[in-house]
Amino acid sequence: MIKFARASLRALLLAAALAGSALTVGAMPAAADAAPAGPLSVSKLSFEPVDHPVTAGSSVKLQFTVSDTNSAATAIGGDVYLSLETAPGAFVGVPVDVQFAYQNNLYNGAAYVSGTPQESTYSYTFTVPRYAAGASACWGVSKITAGDSTGATLTAGSAALAGFHAQVQATQLTYDNAAPSYSGLQFASNYTYKRPYTYDNGVPGLLSYQLTIQQDQSGFWKGSLGLRGPGGATLAVPFGITQYSGQESCGTFSVNSLQYVMCDVAASLPAGSAAGTWYVSSVTLTTNVGASTTFSGLQTAPITVSSNSVVSANNFSISPNPANNWTSSPTVQVTMDVAGTQGGVSAVYVDCDGLYSVGIACAQTSTTPTLDADGTISVPLRFYQGSANCKIDGIVIVDGAGNVALYGEKYGAPDPGLTVTRIADTVPPTVTAASLNTTTLQIGQQSLLVNATVNAPVAPVNGFTTYVYDSTGALISGDVESGGVTQGPNGAVQLGVYLPYGTAPGTYTIGFAITDAAGLRSYYGPGGLGLPGGPLTVTVVAP
Repeated sequence: MIKFARASLRALLLAAALAGSALTVGAMPAAADAAPAGPLSVSKLSFEPVDHPVTAGSSVKLQFTVSDTNSAATAIGGDVYLSLETAPGAFVGVPVDVQFAYQNNLYNGAAYVSGTPQESTYSYTFTVPRYAAGASACWGVSKITAGDSTGATLTAGSAALAGFHAQVQATQLTYDNAAPSYSGLQFASNYTYKRPYTYDNGVPGLLSYQLTIQQDQSGFWKGSLGLRGPGGATLAVPFGITQYSGQESCGTFSVNSLQYVMCDVAASLPAGSAAGTWYVSSVTLTTNVGASTTFSGLQTAPITVSSNSVVSANNFSISPNPANNWTSSPTVQVTMDVAGTQGGVSAVYVDCDGLYSVGIACAQTSTTPTLDADGTISVPLRFYQGSANCKIDGIVIVDGAGNVALYGEKYGAPDPGLTVTRIADTVPPTVTAASLNTTTLQIGQQSLLVNATVNAPVAPVNGFTTYVYDSTGALISGDVESGGVTQGPNGAVQLGVYLPYGTAPGTYTIGFAITDAAGLRSYYGPGGLGLPGGPLTVTVVAP
């Protein structure tokens, strides 16, 4: 048995279509949107015998058979699309996507009834929606797609399906008279905290928006944003939901309900568009019964487009770099030369894409630039403790007149080439003094402490391991104790030592290793470095 996942089935269909596989639709004559002849065909497509309209909310059964003359096919699957039909071959609203697959009963999809990959029958129970634009409505099959395991595909549109009894009439409907509404229309950061700016220098710039749409009856189908830009330029950007089978998307947002939808909308500006601010001037929303509402006279969600032709910058640098953030979060300066400003530079925004495992690598602490003595400008950036490096992936420079220059991959603009890195640690930590908190233990007492003073010139000591050796120099247990440690004022650390249970009376030597935050390690004890005050020994005595 082969189970088709949504993505794999559609990939199969696309690959076969690109390969030029032939298609067919039963024995129907050629039509404008019918596919050329091929091994796949559809027959016996009909709703259960219905000789009178059904009431809204009723369930009717759709059955269909898919045939495949390809004897090598071992599996078949596809989609049947049900849509609200306003006239023969004319449909409105988001199609209901009914998936089917050989030998599978799909959730929210069709049930496999019987047959082989060469001829298989499926059924689907369709609940007629309650909402319509009038007193009656017709729902019909608007399209069928299919594909088999060899890559052959079928696409049949409404004209190719016109000869089948693939419609159902419904009455006692609820008139959909609710106008859709929207909220939260704004620039879409696409989860990257991008600011409302985009770069256009001979290539199409991208304007990104997001909004939430509500329509409590038939729900949202499609819409359009009207944009206005510099010099009276306009742009219409369509968006919507193409199909629905329980969970689809409007842009990158998942759609779980057609009545409450979050959408993101991407508009591609013509290459070479004039620099300046674009804003949304109108929003048109259409319901699933085809009723449209337009909100006009808007001037919202501004996005500034720049080609860096007025304001520009170069000679970007970070100082100090590398920086020492092993024990603190130092402030570094992002510096640049800026030209072409009107009214000086009012703000500089720096976006960081930190290369780190946990937490934030760096962050801007002020957007107000400082004019340096050499004519450059700079803004401060905090390089957080523990971050290995932090790449600058976006810089926005705004002058006093509102002109903008953009840099960095976040804006599709030239890369300023800035990454602040942590100063390298090449010197392992050393011990300047060490002692035990006791030199005598009775049998049964197992723990003591090493009090040490360490010199860690770059990275702080944060780990240790202690060892216990007998009078012959043999290690009496492996890593007796190890773990993390915090370096205190003046380099003070405490290292725990644990003697194994039943340690016999005698004199024992303590060895230990300290490790700094960069992983550099120093060992003191038998066979290792010598301690300034000599070896550390403890005597175990009988009580």
